[in-house]
Amino acid sequence: EIENLKEYEIPDYKNHKRLKSDFPNDLKQKLKECHQKRLDFLKYLNEITNEQKKLKKI
Repeated sequence: EIENLKEYEIPDYKNHKRLKSDFPNDLKQKLKECHQKRLDFLKYLNEITNEQKKLKKI
């Protein structure tokens, strides 16, 4: 049984400045790319949802 779970939590990239500064640049770049892909995907999902709503109205 783990007593202190906080030690094992993964810090949030954006809010953890010390960690962020320790990240190698290639990892920072990968994180930015992943973040952008996620945003693009969410936007795409939103467009699909809106299209589905339009189709239901017809």
